[in-house]
Amino acid sequence: MGTHTVSGPLELRNLNIGDLSVDDAYQRTLGQHLVRTIKNEFSWYAFDPILVGKRRDKTLWVVDGQTRFAVANELGHMQIAARVFASKGRQHEAEVFLKANTKRSVKSFDKWRAALCAKEPETVAIAELVAKASLRVSYNRHWPNLRCVSKLRDAYRAGVLPECLATITRCWENDSDALSEVIMGALCVFFAHFNEAGVDRCVLKWSSIKPRKLFADAESAKSATGGSRYKAGALVLMNKYNAGLRSNRLEW
Repeated sequence: MGTHTVSGPLELRNLNIGDLSVDDAYQRTLGQHLVRTIKNEFSWYAFDPILVGKRRDKTLWVVDGQTRFAVANELGHMQIAARVFASKGRQHEAEVFLKANTKRSVKSFDKWRAALCAKEPETVAIAELVAKASLRVSYNRHWPNLRCVSKLRDAYRAGVLPECLATITRCWENDSDALSEVIMGALCVFFAHFNEAGVDRCVLKWSSIKPRKLFADAESAKSATGGSRYKAGALVLMNKYNAGLRSNRLEW
């Protein structure tokens, strides 16, 4: 986490809705379906105060409660109850956002964006490795957008993220199927288990495999042997690696 204090005194106030802003750098994607549902079933009794950061320039920023803010705005309310804290700026607010949503169902990509904005060290390090591989993290399903944030973290913590990223870009460049969670998870398990397997040999062995076929084979292996699809994918990769080898074969 960053260097800011993420806990401090809060002031409960009624704020003018027109004075509030939302910073898209760390905020989650607004769910319009949820906005409509809350709007249609609106009740002040079930409407908790939102969390707002007041920056040094006196501007007010919605840190937690963006959906409630949107609902109140659409309903034409002039004011909204808020818990206000003294914000040191965007990075501080992103840290508070993460703290406020630790136990809530926030999508991994939204947490990623907030952690990146908060300059959380692990997230920054992962982002640098992803950028070095000429990839990026995004919900978009087209190359070069990775959409497997949790597996990026797993691979980073296992110390094999550079190998995973290099394999994806060298084996399956421009194939968006290679950017999926299953592929990243299978590569993570494989390289963590077989640290002696070099990327060069893996690329030589796997370049002819289509990621979609690898995904299908992993699903079949999972159904036959049980366990996770990531281990099943790693076993498929091991078998492809061993194909044609009489010695130096990998054994699980």
